[in-house]
Amino acid sequence: MGHGGTAIDGRKARSVKTRESIVVAAVALIEAGDLRPTAAAVAERAGLSVRSVFQHFSDLEDLFVAVSEHRAAAVAEYYRPIAYEGSLTDRLARFVDRVCTRNEVIAPVRRAGELQEPFSATIQRGLKLARKLAHAEVHTAVPDEIATPEPGSGQVLVKAHSIGIGLADQLVRDGRYPWMPDLPAIPGIEMSGTVATLGEGVTRHTVGDPVVVSAVPERGCYAEFLAIDADWAFPSPAGFDLAAAGCLMNYRVAYRILHSGARVRSGETIAIVGAAGGLGSALLDLANAAELESIALVRSPEKAAFARDRGARHVVDASVGDSKDAINEITGGRGVDHLVDPVGGTGFVGHLDLLAIHGTLVLYGMIEGLPRDDVFAAQTQRWARCPAVRVFSIHSFDHEPAAAGQDLARLMGMVADGTIAPAIYAEMPLEAA
Repeated sequence: MGHGGTAIDGRKARSVKTRESIVVAAVALIEAGDLRPTAAAVAERAGLSVRSVFQHFSDLEDLFVAVSEHRAAAVAEYYRPIAYEGSLTDRLARFVDRVCTRNEVIAPVRRAGELQEPFSATIQRGLKLARKLAHAEVHTAVPDEIATPEPGSGQVLVKAHSIGIGLADQLVRDGRYPWMPDLPAIPGIEMSGTVATLGEGVTRHTVGDPVVVSAVPERGCYAEFLAIDADWAFPSPAGFDLAAAGCLMNYRVAYRILHSGARVRSGETIAIVGAAGGLGSALLDLANAAELESIALVRSPEKAAFARDRGARHVVDASVGDSKDAINEITGGRGVDHLVDPVGGTGFVGHLDLLAIHGTLVLYGMIEGLPRDDVFAAQTQRWARCPAVRVFSIHSFDHEPAAAGQDLARLMGMVADGTIAPAIYAEMPLEAA
C-alpha cells in the first residue's frame, strides 16, 4: 500500500513539473514577441505534444491565466524588498481603470510648493525620478532615483512640465504592446517642458525654450528630465498652455487616424468607439473640425453626457441599447463611412455590418487583444458592400520627425484658435501615476 502511495506521489510530481514546463514555454514565447502563442507553438517549445498541453490545461485561456500568475509571482518576488506608502495593487487598479477615461497629464515639477505629502521623498528632495517596469499581468511601476541624463551630440535635455498618460502606456503595463520595450524601462511617450541643456551641435533650440516632446520610439517621459534627439523636441508658442501641450500626442494620433488611416472627407459619417476616452475625445474633436457627422459610441450615461458636451452630433450609449440598431436608425440604414475602434477582440468583425458601401473600419488599438476571427474571410462574406479594413499605428511615422512637427504645429494652432480643446481629466504628481 505504501509502495502504491509512493507511485501516485511520483506521478503527481511529474504532472506538476510538466505543467510548469508548459507555463515556462508559454512565458518564453510571449516574452519573445508572440503575444498569444498557439498550443502547437507552446508544445514545441516545451518538447511535448499538443495533447499533453490540453491534458494539463482545459484551454488556452486557462494556460494564459497560469502564465499571468507565474509572471505576477516573479515580479512580486523581484520587488519584495521595495516598500513605499499605499497599496500598489490598488493604485495600479485605479490607474488601469482611469487611463482610458479621459486625457490625463502628470505635472511632476510645475511648482515645487504644490507637491505635498505623502508623495515620494525623491520628488521633495528634487532628485531624479524614473519609472521601472517588470513583467506582470499589470506591470508594476516603482519610483527610482537615477542621475540626470547628459544630452549627447544632437540632443537636448528637457525639464518636464507635464507628461501625458495614454493608451500606449496602458498596453505596455499590460505587456500587450506590439512595440514592447526591454524591461525594466521608463515609459511615457509625450512630454511638455523647457530646454535645460543643449547637446553638441544643436542650433535650433536655446536654453529655456518651451517645447513639446514626442518620444514614441524611445519612450522615457515618466521622468523629471529627458535627453532626446533635438529633432523630436518641437517648439511651443510663447504663452501656450504646457499642460494642454502635454496631451497633444492623443490629438496627433487622432489626426493621423482620420487623415492618413481613414482618409476622411467633409460630410462623411464616422462612428467612434470609446469617444469619451483620451484618444476617443481627440478623434471626436478633430472629426467635428473636419466637418464629419460624428457618432460617439460610449458605455455609460456619464460618458454619453461628456460626448454630447464635446459636440458629438449623435451619441449611442451601448449600456442601454443596441449600437447596430441605433446606427442604422441614425444613418437611415446606410451605415457609416468610417468606424474607428481601439478595442479589437471578439467583436471586431461585427463592426463590418455597421459600414456603408465602400466604408472603412480602422483598428488602432487592442484593448481586448487582436481580432479573434478571420477578418479577411469576414470581408469576403460581405463582398458586395466592399468593406475596407485598415490597421493603424503612429509608429508608421517613427522616422519622420518633420511630419510630427508639422502635425503638432497644426494642432497647437487649432488649440490657440479654439477649434479644439483637450479635456484634461486630472493632474497629479509623477509619483501618483
